[in-house]
Amino acid sequence: MPDLSNSDAPPEKKGKILIVDDDPITLGMLEINLEDDFEVRTADSGETCLEIVANFAPDLVLLDIEMPGIDGYETCRRLQEGRDGQPLPVIFVSSHDTLDERLKAYESGGMDFVIKPFEADELIVKTEKAINLEEERRRMALEKDSMQQMAMNFLTNLGESGTVLQFLRNCFTCSDYPALAKMIMGAMQEYGATCLVQIRVPTGTRTFTPQGPASPLEESVFGMVQGLERIFQFKSRMVVNFEHVSLLVNDM
Repeated sequence: MPDLSNSDAPPEKKGKILIVDDDPITLGMLEINLEDDFEVRTADSGETCLEIVANFAPDLVLLDIEMPGIDGYETCRRLQEGRDGQPLPVIFVSSHDTLDERLKAYESGGMDFVIKPFEADELIVKTEKAINLEEERRRMALEKDSMQQMAMNFLTNLGESGTVLQFLRNCFTCSDYPALAKMIMGAMQEYGATCLVQIRVPTGTRTFTPQGPASPLEESVFGMVQGLERIFQFKSRMVVNFEHVSLLVNDM
């Protein structure tokens, strides 16, 4: 006889999602599209979101921007501060889509941006991608700590001019773009700053971060600022643009 012991078992959920929106219609639509694949909770304000997170421990938060009380940007900042330095993936869901809003979303710690009205397929794809990306970043965290320690040991005895000379010397033996991006980020670390690097060549565009793969929101910020002036600064962040390379310095 066939084994029917698991035939009625519900499908395994792909993760836990907290949806935050003060519009009950949008909240319901988001929940309907995601509840089959994910364990879903909802909140109608930033304050309620912060209360739920502590016990629910979501893998991802879908967050509206315009809400009564604290807005989405401030909610996102508090979510990041409340996890002991461990980032909580946040996808902003908003009807606004300007460079200023995307920069604010990125600056507050967001990972991606979905425009209202949203497409269900796009929402599901972005949700799955965000959760998978965060899992990959967690796997790389242990390697990152080890690599940073090695880099600091190697550069401890180099002064500022030595850092530049070492970088230029290594460039001549660099064989691929990931290695070049890693060298750039390492040199910036020596100066006490962290940066993201985007390299654009005829065969495609690659974006590199110290944490591993770039998030969709980080990619979109590069896409919006690469056509601006050579140096573009917003608060403590600065973009430096060249024809084939852009740097996003996070802590000037």
